[in-house]
Amino acid sequence: MKEKLNSAFGTIQKIGPALMTGVALIPFGGVLMAFGTVFTNPDVLSVMPFLGSGVFSVIATLLNSVGGLIINNLGFIFCMSMALNFCEKDGVAVLSAVIAYMTTHLTISGVLGITAEAAAENWTIYTTTLGIPTLSMGVFGGLLVGGLTAWVYHKFKDTELPEALSFFSRKKLVPIMAMVFGVVLGLVLSVVWPVIQGGINAFLGQFNSASDVPSIPLLMIMLGAVVVLLPFGLHTLSYVIWAFMLGTYVTASGATVNGWQTIYYAQMADGVRTTTGFILASNYITMTELMATGLAFIAAAKPKNKQKTKSMMAGGILTAFLTGISEPITFSYLFSCVPLYIIQALYSWIGLFLCKWLNISVGVSFVGGIIEFLVYGPIQGGQNWPLLIVVCLVHATVWYFLLQWMIKKFHWNVPGQEEEVDDEEVTAVSSPDDIKLAGELIEVLGGAENIEAVDACATRLRVSLKDSKGLTKDSFNKYGANGALVLGSNLQIIFGAKAALLATLIANQLKQSSKN
Repeated sequence: MKEKLNSAFGTIQKIGPALMTGVALIPFGGVLMAFGTVFTNPDVLSVMPFLGSGVFSVIATLLNSVGGLIINNLGFIFCMSMALNFCEKDGVAVLSAVIAYMTTHLTISGVLGITAEAAAENWTIYTTTLGIPTLSMGVFGGLLVGGLTAWVYHKFKDTELPEALSFFSRKKLVPIMAMVFGVVLGLVLSVVWPVIQGGINAFLGQFNSASDVPSIPLLMIMLGAVVVLLPFGLHTLSYVIWAFMLGTYVTASGATVNGWQTIYYAQMADGVRTTTGFILASNYITMTELMATGLAFIAAAKPKNKQKTKSMMAGGILTAFLTGISEPITFSYLFSCVPLYIIQALYSWIGLFLCKWLNISVGVSFVGGIIEFLVYGPIQGGQNWPLLIVVCLVHATVWYFLLQWMIKKFHWNVPGQEEEVDDEEVTAVSSPDDIKLAGELIEVLGGAENIEAVDACATRLRVSLKDSKGLTKDSFNKYGANGALVLGSNLQIIFGAKAALLATLIANQLKQSSKN
């Protein structure tokens, strides 16, 4: 069991870096979608009606569509990114990932009989990806297929078939087997995933309340569900429950409405004190917190990564400001630094409780952005909206400095902290001593045949071995390491700024060894 856990850890620690190719697309898609959303916002059109006609309307629709193509297909993008980076950057693996992804979802669609109409009506359960109506699994579905493709690639890329079928041997066999295993995965998910969705829905649904005032424990459960379910694409289940099901309010006309978001609108229409608006107002605090996260990544970035981090974060910051959409920022570190994701979620709760205790109530129609704030705050007279600005600024400022400190203290693998070194840079900066050290490390690690994978993360050289017997945290001290973490066959050796250089030198020597 311990060996399996260590093996799983070794795989998980590679997921974050493997997804960075796909993550780089998200800010661009977010910016396009943000501008498209703003230019088609009814409140903006009421002030600038010319945006709703002619060429402006076409451009806005195009921006929204192209941006949505990226944001709404993150599962597919991450699937290809995983296959690319887990399979030696081989184009065959990417092709296989596309085939496996389509096959998996076509199988799910066929087995469950999901139609386009059903996907449109039941959007918390179903979705449409690449034109295929299927189950909504978010990025987790893409990670599953990407991981499956990586396994298929390494399992079959060197397989020789009998002479009569030799044309399909080796790498030509990989896409074929990806399709086969895609069908198998689709059959499994057709049975398993609806059960998972139903269980989550039933669990969250049991917390229904007849009161129009949400309790603190219930709020923590609902927000915790969003945090946990976001990577799996199931957070919409939680949203629908708290926004449209939890709580009950009887309007002045005698109608009964349910859902904290619906209750807010009904109470606004009745002209009474809103009891759920503080939940909606907290979205704006989250918006500024996301912006502060992006700015902190830029400020803490290593000098050589500063410009690249600015480019990457600028789109996410702008998207959060205009629309409140979190994906461009959140997915840039979610899989590479889970502790930060959890800490930021806990910190967000502080903003929610501040809104409740300070009686701040400002609505949202989606997830909050500057346009919605202007509409529901100053224009509609949301309760204590000026105070919300102060809370947002203070909350974001504290998070900005706290996050910078945590990045430096814990050497977190977040945007800006990369230590990637390509072959040309290695040639330019490596010395004979560095090359010699790389060779010595290969021998200490059991030789080229014992090393399965090597890369670097911030200050650590990360190595996966077939057999780590005899290696301890002190095995590398005489080679200049400041320590090591040995988890079964997975090692993290702390070499400081040299980690990335050594990773590339070792990889180069391993390639040369395999050719010989």
